[in-house]
Amino acid sequence: MNRVLQIMMCLLVGTTTGTVLQAKNQSRKDLRQEVKRTQAVSDSLSYIQAFDALQQGRFVVEIDRLSFKRGKTASVSTNTNFISRDRSEAVVQVTFNGVRPGPSGIGGITLRGTVSDVHLEEGRKGIVYYSMRVLGGGIAAEIRITLTSGSNRVRVEIDPDFNSNDITMDGRIVPYDDSSVYRGRVY
Repeated sequence: MNRVLQIMMCLLVGTTTGTVLQAKNQSRKDLRQEVKRTQAVSDSLSYIQAFDALQQGRFVVEIDRLSFKRGKTASVSTNTNFISRDRSEAVVQVTFNGVRPGPSGIGGITLRGTVSDVHLEEGRKGIVYYSMRVLGGGIAAEIRITLTSGSNRVRVEIDPDFNSNDITMDGRIVPYDDSSVYRGRVY
């Protein structure tokens, strides 16, 4: 009799534990779904802000990865690697983590120029294509920005006029006033 009672208690405890674990898993699923919904709303909001910044011509692309010819890539700091446009002026700054200060004083180069030939096109599935020409003392290039649908992530291609050293950059686009980049000495 005592043995039967012990077996029944084990079955009861096992069933209760299974029910508690099932409820716990269900709450985890609900929590994950809520986090995904919140992230989707946040991404949509950042996409709208990025698109508005492109339309107004006041934005900063904070770069977190550079890609060079032949597939070499480098992760870089978003505070010192950026492309900005404030109406008719554009600044391109590329820095590397190294010992040499470079012309900008922070380990890279900072180039300023005047913006012209601006084109904004909304493609299929919400992808935005933006291009501009930048002409200045140290820069003559076409800059193409591709904004992916639903977020503020961008891919930037810089195509210089006087050589074939194209650079591809990945980062995120923010409104000009919301950016916190550090601008070095202009070359």
